[in-house]
Amino acid sequence: MMFSGTKGGAAFAGIRGVVTNVVFKFANDWSMNLASMITYNLITAIFPILLAVLSLVGVVLRVTAYGHIQDVAAAITRAFPPELGRSIDVTALLKSLIGLTGPLAVVALLGLLWLGSNLYVVIKVGRT
Repeated sequence: MMFSGTKGGAAFAGIRGVVTNVVFKFANDWSMNLASMITYNLITAIFPILLAVLSLVGVVLRVTAYGHIQDVAAAITRAFPPELGRSIDVTALLKSLIGLTGPLAVVALLGLLWLGSNLYVVIKVGRT
């Protein structure tokens, strides 16, 4: 080695030993598998969160804008390109969203409980 026998060489050997130990510890703890398990559970937990957000949007529409649903639908339709806006009936979609608010909330709550508990277990296993 180029630095053997010098202070720099001893420091380099110490750093190399630390890096080697970290790499072996990382490989022996199955860190990549645990990271992929946590990532998978986080991604699957997004679905019930989106359902909960849709449920909240339905509640807000029911409470505040039910009489003005046509105005809300027109504003949403303007956000789409013209050819796509003509092919989607936004008013019917908003009315069905308002009607499905309760079942969406129940499914979102059950999904959050189920997937949240799975995520907790995976994170707990990853920490031990």
